[in-house]
Amino acid sequence: MSRSYRLGRAARLSLAVLALLACTLTAEVAAATPVPRPEVAAIVNGATVSPEEYAARWTFIGALVAPDATSQYDGQFCGASLISPNFVLTAAHCIQVRDDVHTNAAGIRVVLKQRTLDTKSLGSDEARSRTVADVFVHPDFAENSGDGFHHDVALLRLSEPVTDVTPVPLVGAGEAALWGAGFGGPSGFVAGWGDTDPTGKGAPGQKFPTVLRQATVPLRADSACSTTVGGGYGTAFERATNLCAGILQTSAGKLGIDSCQGDSGGPLLVAAGDGSTRLAGLTSWGEGCAQKNFGAYTRIDALRGWIQSVPGATDGAATSGGPGDLRVVESARGAAATYTTVTLAWNPPIGGATPERYSVWKRTGTGGSSADELVGITSGTTYKVKVEGSRFTNSVSWNVRALDAANSTGASSIFKAGPRADRSAPTVAGRPRVTRFVKGGAIVKWGASRDAQSGLVAYVVQRRVGAGTWGTLTRTSPGDRAARVTRAAAGRTMQVRVRAIDAAGNVGRWSSVRSFVVR
Repeated sequence: MSRSYRLGRAARLSLAVLALLACTLTAEVAAATPVPRPEVAAIVNGATVSPEEYAARWTFIGALVAPDATSQYDGQFCGASLISPNFVLTAAHCIQVRDDVHTNAAGIRVVLKQRTLDTKSLGSDEARSRTVADVFVHPDFAENSGDGFHHDVALLRLSEPVTDVTPVPLVGAGEAALWGAGFGGPSGFVAGWGDTDPTGKGAPGQKFPTVLRQATVPLRADSACSTTVGGGYGTAFERATNLCAGILQTSAGKLGIDSCQGDSGGPLLVAAGDGSTRLAGLTSWGEGCAQKNFGAYTRIDALRGWIQSVPGATDGAATSGGPGDLRVVESARGAAATYTTVTLAWNPPIGGATPERYSVWKRTGTGGSSADELVGITSGTTYKVKVEGSRFTNSVSWNVRALDAANSTGASSIFKAGPRADRSAPTVAGRPRVTRFVKGGAIVKWGASRDAQSGLVAYVVQRRVGAGTWGTLTRTSPGDRAARVTRAAAGRTMQVRVRAIDAAGNVGRWSSVRSFVVR
């Protein structure tokens, strides 16, 4: 996985956010068949979590399962940690593709109290899962310079509190020694249901485990990941909010120890002097898994203030959060391509005082720079709004915020695209072609993809050298259909493929592969 985001097998996530993939969607996500698989080495070169170890250390861990999954195993795409009865903490890239485009949070399941993922169903015991009522993404979440992420953290408010699981505590302000404060030293513990065979050389069916896996990884100094040699990423590693950990491979046939795809958002724990543990990091991104580069994790110490600022996130207090499950329930069209009205509906916030009223907001276009416009206030949980000249697309999004007696605005629902949900993927991009050879590779261009409903937001470019694994090289804007594909020795065969992402987070199929020999 070259500079890829450690999302899992559920490629349909559209981030997540709605669409998914989380993002990231800039990572290759492998679809898996929902059948039991042989147990193999965990995470990458870890071990199966025994029932006793699970009870002692890992009961707080959760699996994020995609909205359209048929089983827990088939749909798991990221990990999460219960940090209070009402909230789990995960990586922002698990649910946000671009700006305000999220996966369909209303359909995501958070599976808890489960060491082994069910391969045949979503689980018969509803006590083991919760749906998501609200999403809080760190406002500064973005890609690092070069690649990777910074401020890669998000909170998911659960539809119902979990009262029979002990939340994991965040590493405290006075506990820098537990995680090394960016100077390395201590070891951390990671766990997840992610890829255990990143090179694809294991026996068939040995990539994604059904049983939770764990591993011990040394925490490295920031300099180990910010250097450009020996496992580092240069400026792509953002010291302020990234944490460096892992063991590199010692030879081509002997991988190191690391997290991998499917482990994104999962915990990195450190041990306290009394034997208890603290949440110090979240699996975020890396180049390869347990190969030539260390893993990059979200640094909880740097983001603890924001996490604690969300009501109820860490103190366990009841929180009203925002209205949940915002949706379009009815629409009227005056013409084939134009809506005249849409009726919105939502659920009251969970916990806290009942709102006096709700304010309804409209956003035109996509992206964080778009302004919100107040369109109405109501005391009910439905609202009909006039839509003037809206295209039959996702060009209009809606948001509802709770108001108290003093008209103070409470937490908001997540934005929902409207008036019609976009579940259609962009068309396949044209096959890449070499326009010019450069040192270590070539300049390639490709034919345009199209998305009639929401519009394109990016192209994802991946390359593979020889028989290696596919890795994301770059992401370009819709109008920029060219990329510099390099980092290979002369004489090596390189393959390139491209796919598109639309504004709703839907991901197109990969283009045909272009192969060429590096000159």
